Amino acid sequence: MFEVGRECRKLTKEMIHKKSPAESDYSKVNDECLGVKLKEAALEKEYYEKFKKILSPEKLYIYRRAEYKFARSFMKGPDDKKDENMNK
Repeated sequence: MFEVGRECRKLTKEMIHKKSPAESDYSKVNDECLGVKLKEAALEKEYYEKFKKILSPEKLYIYRRAEYKFARSFMKGPDDKKDENMNK
């Protein structure tokens, strides 16, 4: 997944540093990033099919849920975790 998104991240970073990007630059970045999302979805489906062969539906559900929770907590960052722990 990381490798698939590399070109999109690279183009996005270049756009930030351009003084006056052209419409074609924006189109290129948008097209590349949309392509990345499609590739990621295809990879996710491929892995889902492989996991389905070795995991029970319940375990597959638990895995996907854990992956989702991890991504959300990772995106929150350390400051949000401190606030969350203080509210407990």
